[in-house]
Amino acid sequence: MTSDISICGISVKPTAVKWRCSVSDYTDTCTIELPLSLYAKTNGGGNKSSPFYEGGDVIVMLGYNGRNTTRFMGKVLRINYAVPLQIECEGYSYDLRKKRFTKSYQKTTALQLIKDLCNGTDIIIQKNNIADIPLTNVWFKDYPATEVLDWLKKNCACRIWFDFDKLYLSPSMYSNSKDAAKLRPGFNTVKDDELKKVADDETVRINIVEKDSRGQTKKTKTKNKEKNQKSKTEKAVNVRSGLPSEYLQEVAAAMENEENRQGYEGSVTCFLEPAFEKSMVAEIDDPKFPERSGRYFVETVEGKYSASGGRQKLTLRQYDN
Repeated sequence: MTSDISICGISVKPTAVKWRCSVSDYTDTCTIELPLSLYAKTNGGGNKSSPFYEGGDVIVMLGYNGRNTTRFMGKVLRINYAVPLQIECEGYSYDLRKKRFTKSYQKTTALQLIKDLCNGTDIIIQKNNIADIPLTNVWFKDYPATEVLDWLKKNCACRIWFDFDKLYLSPSMYSNSKDAAKLRPGFNTVKDDELKKVADDETVRINIVEKDSRGQTKKTKTKNKEKNQKSKTEKAVNVRSGLPSEYLQEVAAAMENEENRQGYEGSVTCFLEPAFEKSMVAEIDDPKFPERSGRYFVETVEGKYSASGGRQKLTLRQYDN
């Protein structure tokens, strides 16, 4: 195993690394352990210090035989002077963690709001990565910037996540599917017994519920045709009023797709190669249990790297059956 890790512009060699990145959470995390004797010193008062500092840039690349690929990008969250020295890191949501936001809009869009929110940070905002959602009568007074993201998630029923330093906002977590890599249980995997068939004994129908200032409600359902025989459960999702019907249809369809998924889902643990990122596709070829073969969406990657080896634990959802 090999590594190429930079903390605050300093190249380091770790004793261990743990990281977690997911499309279900806009906060990516990483902890890097370093030999305390090499990367910290004692000052005249007996206190420890290091060349690292909170907010410094972090890039973690790992692999085999120099074929290192990026596993995490972000900032130093805190420094723990323990043995070994621990550098706790957060993805680019760190740039919004301590920022306060005050602004009011009569008319705006989610894209403009996100641009204003991330102004002055290292976060990259691209038009194609932010859903086109018009907003009216929106105001924030001294809001923590991360709570603005939470406000958007709650009021617009959207997904928000980072792809390293790029921010995404979409009604569906599948909107940024990346390249595929192949997995073959028993060959390039370590553990696959948590990949199990989803129970599909009932159908969930999503009702998007809007309530205006007069207390009147409006419901939006998908245009999906009713499916036979299965029992049906209706689930209400509340959003702010005034969102476009086309967007709400897309939200309802994405939520129903997640609720009514079929096939297999769960976790698979593999080595550091092939390297996986969240939003990638895992193509599984399972000669022992062919029904598990297919294309899977990588929702979460949890990784470990140490003297005992390197592993990636992938949380997967099957695309097709």
